[in-house]
Amino acid sequence: MTTCKINSTFIFDDNAYLLTVPVQEICNHDLNDQLSSAGEKLVVVICFATDCTASKSIAPYIEYLNAKYLNAVFLKADIGKRMNEFIMYSIAVTPTFLFFQHGEQVARLQSANKESIEEIILKFYKDAPLDYIEYMNLKPFIEEKGCMALNTIDAWQNAIFGNKKDSLRSNADSSE
Repeated sequence: MTTCKINSTFIFDDNAYLLTVPVQEICNHDLNDQLSSAGEKLVVVICFATDCTASKSIAPYIEYLNAKYLNAVFLKADIGKRMNEFIMYSIAVTPTFLFFQHGEQVARLQSANKESIEEIILKFYKDAPLDYIEYMNLKPFIEEKGCMALNTIDAWQNAIFGNKKDSLRSNADSSE
């Protein structure tokens, strides 16, 4: 049996970990931009309220789904702050999940039921291969004072932290 620990950036299991970007909080005009740029990807919008117990309890699971379904776009909207912006979606209960594809709403769920959420995701999710490889700048996650590199040239900090235009090389990289 696999055990998982979840936080807003990492999912750890028995064998490895996966770095993910936390679910992005949006407002209505951001949603329109996200829908148009998503193409045929499934877009899942979680409408929540900060004072809602069900919204708080489902949040870690949404982060897990965000990591699991990499070809879907997960967004969240704090309806307590932005009720007027999302009035067209008639959000009366939190959490409410809105599912979009090709810019159109294809499903809606007013529940924090994990099985129901994933069932709808699986209905519309397309695991299309990525046309390109995305790279993420990891510098914000690294604290220089806590780093140590083995078998490196002396200027490794410069290569990692951008102090100079050095490249990161190991002593083993030099031809002898």
